[in-house]
Amino acid sequence: MMNNNRSPRRWIILAAIFFLALLLYYSLRPKTDPGPAVLNIQMNALPKTLNPFMSSLGATSHLCSRMMLPLGMFDAEKSTLEPLMIKSIPQPRTVTDGPQKGLIAYDFEMLEAAKWDNGTPITGYDFEFTFKLVFNRGVQEMDKWRGYYNYIKGVQVDAANPKKFTVFLSEPYILGVSSLCQIPIMPAYVYDAAGNLKDISLSSLLVEKPDSQLLSDPRLIAAATEFKQPKYGNDLNFISGCGAYKITQFTEQMVTLVKKDNWWGDGLASKYPYLAAYPKQINYKLIREEPGIETMLKTKELDLVYGINPSRFKLWEQDTSINKYYNFEQRWAPQYNRLLLNLTNPKLSDKRVRQAIACAIDYDNLIGNVFKGFANRIVAPVHSSKSYYAKSVSLYPFDLQRAKTLLADAGWKDTNGNGIVDKNLGDGKQTELVINVLASTSVSVVKDLIEAIRETTRQAGIDFVIESMDISPATLRAITGDYEASVSAAGLNTGLDDFYQQFHSSQFAPNGDNRSRFSNAQLDSLIMAIRVCQDETARNKMYVAAQEIIHEEVPEVFLFSTMQRFIVAKKLKYVLTPERPGYYEFLFQLK
Repeated sequence: MMNNNRSPRRWIILAAIFFLALLLYYSLRPKTDPGPAVLNIQMNALPKTLNPFMSSLGATSHLCSRMMLPLGMFDAEKSTLEPLMIKSIPQPRTVTDGPQKGLIAYDFEMLEAAKWDNGTPITGYDFEFTFKLVFNRGVQEMDKWRGYYNYIKGVQVDAANPKKFTVFLSEPYILGVSSLCQIPIMPAYVYDAAGNLKDISLSSLLVEKPDSQLLSDPRLIAAATEFKQPKYGNDLNFISGCGAYKITQFTEQMVTLVKKDNWWGDGLASKYPYLAAYPKQINYKLIREEPGIETMLKTKELDLVYGINPSRFKLWEQDTSINKYYNFEQRWAPQYNRLLLNLTNPKLSDKRVRQAIACAIDYDNLIGNVFKGFANRIVAPVHSSKSYYAKSVSLYPFDLQRAKTLLADAGWKDTNGNGIVDKNLGDGKQTELVINVLASTSVSVVKDLIEAIRETTRQAGIDFVIESMDISPATLRAITGDYEASVSAAGLNTGLDDFYQQFHSSQFAPNGDNRSRFSNAQLDSLIMAIRVCQDETARNKMYVAAQEIIHEEVPEVFLFSTMQRFIVAKKLKYVLTPERPGYYEFLFQLK
C-alpha cells in the first residue's frame, strides 16, 4: 500500500531542486549587455586633432573627453561636481602651519582601481605631470589653459600612498576645485616617453615669470617640441588616455571609438555613475547635407542627429516615416550665437559702430523665421536662468534709424551715394564700412542666419561680405586675429562664470581666448575681483556691473541663446544634458 504522507515531501524536494537549478542557470548564463553594439552619431564638425590641448574646437574637447578622463565632471542637472577618477570631491581648507601656511588646499585621492592602459596605477604624479605640460611655456597653445590655473602654487604627492595628493592655491578661486577636476589627465609614458619633464619640478614652472635659464632648459624645449608633434593628435598609436574608449578610426568623415576590454571602470558605475560606458562602439559621422541625413533617418542608419536646421526639424517631426522610429527632443543649450568683432580693426574700434551693428539686426526675424522659435535673446554671455544675469539691461532693439544716427555720430556717412557709409580713417582715403564676415555656411542654418543679418545691416549702410569656410579654419582665423567679424557659437557656463579668459585685456588670443581683443580697465578690475570673491551678494553685484560694461562696449553682438534640437532613435534609453554638446552618448542604452 502507497504511503501518501511522503508525496508532498517529495514534491517539495523536487520543487526546491528545480528552483536551485533555475537560479544556477540564470547566474551562469551570459548577461545581456545593456549597451548598443554600435552607436551612430551625426556631426556638423569633426576635429582636426585629438590632442585636447592643441585645439579650441568644441568637437575636439568632446571626443577627447571620452578617451581622456579628468578627475571629475560637472552634473549640470544637479549643479554638482561629481567624481570620476577620485573617491570624492574635496572641500577647500586653509593651511594653518608649515611652508604652505595661509594657502588654500584641496586633498584628493585617486580610485584604487584607476590605471593606465599599460597597467600602471594612476597617481598624483600623473596629475602633477599634466600640469608640467600646461606650464611648459614652450607650448604656446597651453596659454589659454594657464589662465584657469594661475592661482596654483604647488602639488604635493603622498610618498607613502601616491594615490593621495594635495593641490595648493594662493587664493580662494571661485572655480578652484571645478577647474582642477575638469582637466584631462595625461599619461607621461606616452606624452613624455623620453622623461624630459621627470626631473623638472612643477614649482619651478609655476612662477609667473620663469627665468631665462629655465626657459632655455633643453629638457623643456625637447618636451614642448615632442608634445606638439602631430602624431599625438592624429596617430591612433599615440592618442591615449584612461577613459573607457580607445580610437580605432580617424578620418575627415568619421571618428570611431571602441570600448576597451576589461576597462578598470567596469563595475564601478553603481557608485560612480559617470564611469558607465554602455555602447561597444561609437561612430561620429560628419554629415552636413540635410537630404543625406533625411535618407539615413528613413533607413535607420543614424541613432542621434543634433543641431539640425530648425525648419527641417519641424518638418521631419511630422514625417511618419521618421517619427515612427525617432523621438524629437528640445533642450536649452549652454551656448549662444554671436557676431564676434575684431576691435583692432580700425573700422570696428569705435563702440558706436559696434552698437550700430547691434541695432541693425532684426532679431525677431532671426528667432521667429530662421530659428523657428528655438532661441532666446540674451544681453551678455551669462545663462538667463542665473541669479546674477543682468535682467535690468535693455536689449539692443532692431532700429535702423538709431543705427544710422550712431554711425553718423562716429563720422560715417555715405559720401558717394552708393548706400554704404564711408569715412577717412586717417590715411587720406575714404574707407567704406564693408566688413568681411567668416561663416560656416555649409551648415544651412548658419547660411540662413548670416544672409538675414546682411540684408538688414545693409539697409543701415553697413555691407557684410560673407567669407564661407569650415568651422576649424574659421576658428583658427579668429584666434590668430586674421578676421574682421565672425559668426560663431560660444559656450555658456553651467557653473559660476569667469570672464577672465574671454574678456580680460591680458588674455588676447592666442595667449588667451579674448578673440575680440577687447580691453577695458574697469572690466579687468571687476573680473579679477569676481574670481576670488566668496560673498555671493557682492559677487552678484559685480557680475551685473561686468555685464553692463560688456553690453555697452559690444566686443561681440550677442544674438541669442539657442534651444538644441535632438533626433534620437526610439530603441534607445538616452541621456540629454545641459552640458555641451548636449548628450552623454556613453550612457546610451538599449531599451
